[in-house]
Amino acid sequence: MGKRYTEEEKRHIQDLVNQRYTDEAIAQQLGRSTNAIRNIRHRNNIKTKETKSIKELKQQTQRLEQKRIKLEQRLSLLQKTHQIEENKFRNRLETELTRLKDRKPELFYITGEEQLAKVTTQLAISIIRWLIE
Repeated sequence: MGKRYTEEEKRHIQDLVNQRYTDEAIAQQLGRSTNAIRNIRHRNNIKTKETKSIKELKQQTQRLEQKRIKLEQRLSLLQKTHQIEENKFRNRLETELTRLKDRKPELFYITGEEQLAKVTTQLAISIIRWLIE
């Protein structure tokens, strides 16, 4: 059986743990084995900062997950709102274009040459896209 720890040694171990010393470093400093230091910490409920940090990280992860869920819900709402606004805009645009066409039909009339040029341009663009692919 190994040598017993004094209360002073236990306090010293607690101080070293609070200063973020590893079990290995504490063991070297006290002339004990690493396993002995782990055992004494366990028996005396001496927590390492890392143990506390893991708990804090888990809590932070949970908070971030909740924020992520809220942000996704907000994004979804914004996307729906944007879609509604876009649809309203398109409907309004179509209505205004129809009114304009009724009042000024000459603005919407194009000659045969203009129609042919437009079709030719669209055909050329389609052929170029096909060649590129």
